[in-house]
Amino acid sequence: MHITVNGRKIYYEIEGNGVPCIILNGLNPFNKLTFSTNIRSYLQLIFVDLGFCGYSEFGEVEDMTIDSMINDLDSFVQRLNLKTFALFGGSAMVLLGLEYVRRFPDKVSHLILIGLGPKWWLLEDYTKKQQYYWDENASVERKAIYDSNFETLSNIKLNTGEDFVKWYVAIGSKFWYDPQFDSSPLWEDHRINMEYINYFFNEVLKNYDATPFLSEISCPVFIAMGKYDFLNPPTLWDGEKEKFANYNYHLFEKSGHTPQYEEQVLFDRMLIDWIIGQ
Repeated sequence: MHITVNGRKIYYEIEGNGVPCIILNGLNPFNKLTFSTNIRSYLQLIFVDLGFCGYSEFGEVEDMTIDSMINDLDSFVQRLNLKTFALFGGSAMVLLGLEYVRRFPDKVSHLILIGLGPKWWLLEDYTKKQQYYWDENASVERKAIYDSNFETLSNIKLNTGEDFVKWYVAIGSKFWYDPQFDSSPLWEDHRINMEYINYFFNEVLKNYDATPFLSEISCPVFIAMGKYDFLNPPTLWDGEKEKFANYNYHLFEKSGHTPQYEEQVLFDRMLIDWIIGQ
């Protein structure tokens, strides 16, 4: 389904019943397949494409800013007549989730943050933490698998959706608990707008840092990080998560970047118990 807001056509799908939960940029087959059937009995999952998946229709990429994205998201919320809802931000969408709650604190009942710290991961202090975590914690086998794919990774230009999938699969030893896991089936029939993704990553988020306002966030916050996520290691939240007024932090011991898929039963139980308990 499409909704037109601010002159843009935003595509969304709704699955499940229960507490409304907006899944930011959740329309790739990959994103939808990571959530269990079980969790759809407790949450009404509202998958929305803010331009990156190629289902929505936006204007010039240079018009994309944090302000425009937050305004589009809030206009979408108003069109769906959502008074309060849970907000799920995975990976880069963690930062958009944090920014939305900062601006509209009364609308988000629960904030769920998966797989990224409160700064953009290309900032210098983060890249140092990534390298240190990899050097100290990756096994010899995992490093060898990464090294064997390094030439492939070096030759991927990230100009198309197909490039992105190739990159994601090739760098799997840094993303998954199983360093040999092949994620390609999760991407079948994918849609990816690389023009928007590249601009979002390289321009919109390039200096984004949410740490100054974390203490202002009053809604309950659920943070899930994977022990084997070497691009976004759990150490990114060290000294930061404590700034939240109300938070639950979970380190998933057999997960990488996607604990809602890699440890689905445990993730579902923890998330559902947390939402019910608030």
